[in-house]
Amino acid sequence: MNNVIIIGAGQSGLVTGYYLRQQSIKNFLILDANEQIGGSWQHYWDSLTLFSSAKYSSLDGLPFPENDHYYPTRDDVIEYLQQYAENFNLPVICNARVETVQRQGDWFEVYTADGQCFPTKAVVTATGEFNKPYIPDLMGQDDFRGKQLHSYAYCNPEPFVGERIVVVGSHNSAVQIGVELASVANVSLAVIKDINFAPTHKWGKDIFFFIHDTGFDMLPIGCNFNLCASDAVYDDGTYQAAVEAGNPDVRPMFERITANGVVWSDGVEEAIDTILYATGFDSSNKSYLSNLNALQDGIPQHKQGISTTEAGLFYIGLEGQIAPASATLRGVSRDACVIAEAVTQYLAEH
Repeated sequence: MNNVIIIGAGQSGLVTGYYLRQQSIKNFLILDANEQIGGSWQHYWDSLTLFSSAKYSSLDGLPFPENDHYYPTRDDVIEYLQQYAENFNLPVICNARVETVQRQGDWFEVYTADGQCFPTKAVVTATGEFNKPYIPDLMGQDDFRGKQLHSYAYCNPEPFVGERIVVVGSHNSAVQIGVELASVANVSLAVIKDINFAPTHKWGKDIFFFIHDTGFDMLPIGCNFNLCASDAVYDDGTYQAAVEAGNPDVRPMFERITANGVVWSDGVEEAIDTILYATGFDSSNKSYLSNLNALQDGIPQHKQGISTTEAGLFYIGLEGQIAPASATLRGVSRDACVIAEAVTQYLAEH
């Protein structure tokens, strides 16, 4: 029997594995649904670039292999996570999608899609909150004859050359994708509220000096003050200049979708080829826990990552789990240390 099964080999699962090793916990496994290590990063669009520099993009134990002022790309992060697993010889099993977790007395059985069963004393779920796309239910959506997709399914602009596109959203993903698509297509951003551009540097310092180095985003306040869901679009000026130049242009959210396009807030109907939703993710994405007394309306019941309803069940990588930065590369390590200590104590008592 395993001491611990970690579900997910993204940043949260890997750094938890690192800290279990620091606690001298042996006989644990990290199960991941993907073909390779990289978490949800490998499902994002090709040109994605972090808005935090390499200095603020590392997990504990291994600095990001670039200079502090470099802004890593999606591929850089994937490569870094793979190097992290290799560097610490973490026991990752890929192509092991967890279908369900069941309790058997004082232990658990973790079943994967291929029928394997992994008995374990403790479970750490590290599948994060960024792998179940959220698309709002909009009037006329089912009648639209064009293409509709979530940013999670977007890779690059090549399939969209010459199209008329509406990107729904006003946060980082919407702006980055909208600007990229505007180089090959006629693009509008449909927004409910104004885009909140924020500088990447202020008074000669990286903005994350004020957010992270001061300890602000690591304060143990979780989401109590709604600080973990910032809508800021961090930008060196490039994206704001593109938007101000109308590439893409920004419009108030359309009223409804028609068979051929959208009806804008001024009542004008326009033909649209593609609607792309950069509307975030659904946090109720842990259906594999449905056989446990772990979820309420699909949401994990926990206190700082420790299940309040299932002894031996732990979480890592949830937004605002302990602090505003809990679900980020710069913040998850502190949470992982806390969870590894809690797991160690649980194993010692059971």
